[in-house]
Amino acid sequence: MSGGAAKRRRAAAVLSGVAEEELVRKAAEASRVSTDTVCGWLTEEQFREQFRSLADRESDAERGAVWRSLVEQCAQGNLAAIKLYFELKDGAGGKGAKAGGVKIVDDI
Repeated sequence: MSGGAAKRRRAAAVLSGVAEEELVRKAAEASRVSTDTVCGWLTEEQFREQFRSLADRESDAERGAVWRSLVEQCAQGNLAAIKLYFELKDGAGGKGAKAGGVKIVDDI
């Protein structure tokens, strides 16, 4: 691979939000490979799938804490949190909202 192609791929990764330069550098340091190697891995579907799987697992681990925090805000009377709770729980405008016949209006 030519140096120009590696630079273009790195720039495209940063611009697309797939990988920021600093994250690529940290990943390269952690795995003891060059940043070009990490950028190359990012072009491989198997690597991207592994990355997505790990990212999903990490975000799933935090989801419970976020949900508990939202419920706490609801219990404290935070109207924005209550509205968000029902939007997430029933789906924004989804069948759950219609079946329950509840419309939350924030007039305050």
